[in-house]
Amino acid sequence: QRLPRMELPLEQRDVAIREADFIDPLINYKQSGYEYTLLPDSAVNGFSCYVVEVKRVNMPGSERFYLDKDNYTLLKRIVSFPSDKGEMKITSLYGDYRQVAGIPIAYEIRTQAEGQREQVIIWDSVIPNKGVFDSYFSDR
Repeated sequence: QRLPRMELPLEQRDVAIREADFIDPLINYKQSGYEYTLLPDSAVNGFSCYVVEVKRVNMPGSERFYLDKDNYTLLKRIVSFPSDKGEMKITSLYGDYRQVAGIPIAYEIRTQAEGQREQVIIWDSVIPNKGVFDSYFSDR
């Protein structure tokens, strides 16, 4: 049975679009068309970080990426966007990095929206390129 169509409020729609953009704005940044600003350095859990602010075209709000100055791993991300209650911020902290197939992967991510409970994701293992069943892509 099909669910009825639901209209999202404008700010929720923008957040959904931002989160559905699976291409990280820091990858191929020259071709992204986004606006980038290098902000003053900051510390995250004692680590000195570069701070890069990204503004996406035709989308209100911004994202700030806090990158470890020694190895460029992402330690913190703040997404800011307008809401009916004023500016809303969602903060994510990344940690417990481990090498997986030569790539550093955060095994712990802690995310919290202002005034909300913290969401914690902890992975026991990561298997890259595990594959998916062909049936996932069959016509229906």
